[in-house]
Amino acid sequence: MEKIYNRFLDMLDFSKQEISQLLSDFENATKKVGLEREDVKYAMNTWIPQNWDITMKGVRLCIGAYIREFIDISKINEYKKDGIKVIYGMSPSQASLFQAIKISGQDKVFVGYPDFLYSIVVGGFFNRIDLLNDNEENLSIRCRHCSLNRVRMNSAIEGIIPAPDVIWSWGFYCDEAPKTEELISILSDKKWEYIISRMPHDVYIGDEEDKNKDRVEYLAEQFKYAHGEIENITGIEIKNKDMYNTLIENSKYTRKLDKLTRLVSNNDPQPMGGNELALFGTTNSMTFNTGYTFFIEALDTIIEEVKKRISEKIGILPVGSPKLGCHFTPICVPWVERTFLENGVSISFSSNLSFSKINFQPFDYIDPYMMAAQIWLRTASSVNSGYQIKLMSEMISEYDVDGMLYGFFTFDRWLGSNQNMILKRIEEETDVHHFYIEGDFWDDTNFKKSDRKGIIQSISYFLKTKKLMSSKVYAESMKKQEKDKWQEIKH
Repeated sequence: MEKIYNRFLDMLDFSKQEISQLLSDFENATKKVGLEREDVKYAMNTWIPQNWDITMKGVRLCIGAYIREFIDISKINEYKKDGIKVIYGMSPSQASLFQAIKISGQDKVFVGYPDFLYSIVVGGFFNRIDLLNDNEENLSIRCRHCSLNRVRMNSAIEGIIPAPDVIWSWGFYCDEAPKTEELISILSDKKWEYIISRMPHDVYIGDEEDKNKDRVEYLAEQFKYAHGEIENITGIEIKNKDMYNTLIENSKYTRKLDKLTRLVSNNDPQPMGGNELALFGTTNSMTFNTGYTFFIEALDTIIEEVKKRISEKIGILPVGSPKLGCHFTPICVPWVERTFLENGVSISFSSNLSFSKINFQPFDYIDPYMMAAQIWLRTASSVNSGYQIKLMSEMISEYDVDGMLYGFFTFDRWLGSNQNMILKRIEEETDVHHFYIEGDFWDDTNFKKSDRKGIIQSISYFLKTKKLMSSKVYAESMKKQEKDKWQEIKH
């Protein structure tokens, strides 16, 4: 029985020494969330190879880094017994502010995003998110709430995610997360401290919020207040120097992500898929208690592998094939991109995980909290719709895509409605076709795969037809592909 778990870790390039050290913990971590031996075997032999390009070492290392955090989360109860303070963050949020807490507290504190991590690992790598988000007594799949919040709520009530000392509920983007805290406390006897940070969305449409000093100051004060409360609750002093250091490290990491995004998205043939690219990008929006060392190694490795593929003209599809940018590639339901690939269309960058020129402009302030606030207000998805349209239009113009794909947040009052409002305007600004698919980023239980596959086929047919009419290179590539297929049939 142990060999399955051993082979799984070996597949992801864990060393023999690491496997020896982590094997028991990994098996315990899978059992904690309800995964059985057959689930691990299926993920190893079928699901991961089908949906993630593990022929690339950088991808294997990246998945392995997520698995290390998955193992670490399963040990939180042990940490609590040792007097280690436990702090959870909410996604989406600005990870550097949570990472500063970890840097300041070191081994005295656990800082992580268990619900987000479980959604990616249990959903994206094992295809069993139903183990965590479907509970008839709490929030079932028939409640069209955010699956991320369902995972957090059901896992918290059932003890899969242990109660923390404090949750910093990041309400700048999602207002359901703070409400979920209240519901958990009503439905269970589990109590913990929680800090809610909010900001009114009361600026004029089109206001450039990162240049609005009053707004930057207000947000910075929210950050400072939250850190102050965390210090009071946990005794962990969050130093200014640690805030600076985490912002510097985040900047270095961001530049590497930007380099990878441009290499993948602006080369033909496209050397790597959108699932893999989004997997690397997501690391920039959550904090890992196990740190970023393994992710940095994976990122450096994948950049070199992508460069090599580009030099050898190796691609995931033939030269000239249509490309789609995506608001946020649904990595928790990775078969979506696989279905596009099967229909001759690739997904490249995710606008929610990519960067425009403004992200690399110098800061207007030297206070680290003002800097962090300005970073957040330079993020397209965090600002008013008018400014968002401008930032996203600028970003899309920097990438070589034939269309943009939105959706998968139908359940979300903010993201679901906002995407529908801005699509037409961005399409007009960029002259790039925009498409929308209703669905769920976190969980495919509430919609029929066959329906979505039909929509994907229709979008792909449109893009390929348009490409054939406008690109001689693509037309010749398709002719060669058909000829090669015919030769195979003949032989």
